[in-house]
Amino acid sequence: PDQNVAFDIAPREGAAAPPAEAEVGRALAAPINSSPLAELVRPGQTVALIVDDHTRLTPSYQILPLLLDELNRGGIPDAQVTMIIASGTHRAMTPEEKEAKFGADVLARVRTLDHAYLDRANLRDLGTTARGTHLWVNAEALEADVRIAVGIIFPHFPAGWGGGAKMLLPGIAGEETVAEFHMLGNIHPETRVGQIDTVTRQEMEEFAARVGLHFILNVVLDKEGRILRAFAGHFVQAHRAGVEFARTIYEVEVPEAADLLLSSPSPIDHDYFQVMKGLYSAEVCTRAGGEIMLISPIYEGMAATHREALEITHLGMEEAMRRIQRGEYTDSVGAAIAAYQIKLRQFFQLSILSEHLSAAEADQLGVRLYTRPEALQALVDERLAQTPALKVGVLHQSTEVLPRVRQGEHTALSHSAT
Repeated sequence: PDQNVAFDIAPREGAAAPPAEAEVGRALAAPINSSPLAELVRPGQTVALIVDDHTRLTPSYQILPLLLDELNRGGIPDAQVTMIIASGTHRAMTPEEKEAKFGADVLARVRTLDHAYLDRANLRDLGTTARGTHLWVNAEALEADVRIAVGIIFPHFPAGWGGGAKMLLPGIAGEETVAEFHMLGNIHPETRVGQIDTVTRQEMEEFAARVGLHFILNVVLDKEGRILRAFAGHFVQAHRAGVEFARTIYEVEVPEAADLLLSSPSPIDHDYFQVMKGLYSAEVCTRAGGEIMLISPIYEGMAATHREALEITHLGMEEAMRRIQRGEYTDSVGAAIAAYQIKLRQFFQLSILSEHLSAAEADQLGVRLYTRPEALQALVDERLAQTPALKVGVLHQSTEVLPRVRQGEHTALSHSAT
């Protein structure tokens, strides 16, 4: 019934998307707090072009040819450019995924390198940040003369927002660095999706400053994946300008928090560690004690690189943290992300509608599993029968939308410090 629908939202439409080539060209011609790229580089220099992977919707095949042409105008031939896929701790992309993401022309123009977060031989130690995070970075990126990062700006936890310095941390960082970064986000209660001035953002930007990030090109997309606006220049100032614009697309006010929240992260449906990002937006608009259901095929099941997390996620927070601190798990990144899942279970009931996640995996995650689409309506009907005044919220593209509950509404956020 309509009276039970608290909200049903997706990212905003925004203005009509301009031609991608024109918008990217505009940003490159007038970078924020930076010289134009063709003036920033010098002939003879090597360039590390740091790009995101298949888990992000960045239309790199539209952006990268223009960026390479700009480097060529600055005296940098394609042979002096290495494209590093900033996959963080994700699995490597397949050849087919690379061609779809970057385009055959780009792959033919430049050498491409997959970041290997576990390979210490190809990482360099830069010491620690002021907070003690150990800094391991991709060696080839560090050894290049110029580093340029290309990505999208969208709401993210624990970074607050994607883009900017996030392309380096966790994008091209080592396992220890990524794990400490994620755990930092878990233990600081002010770290929220959509927040910008947080300890995690400070860590990312200290990392980028230490490595030397010379230029960024970030885009904001509409819900169809088209470029609405591009932002180029300094990795802090250009990013902040992009975030201000991104808020007008992704931030949507809702009148009240939901008791039952249905979260669909589509088209981000790769594996559970990507799909669970639909919990970050759900958390901010669900009442304490409410239920959150993730709705996704989860085509690859649990992330292939983080299956060890299943040994942790069914535990209570105190026991999980004790084991993590004792160093019982080799996958420190998976352990840090598992801690977030455990934290959420303290405040919400969690369920998943998925045809590819196994019953054993769901049991280890501590969630209720539904495998048939009709189970969704049955769940809603059951909850309404139990609570006639139940409020249901729906999030579409929940890895991107940023709900803002009207002031005065009570959610679980005030209780969610670890």
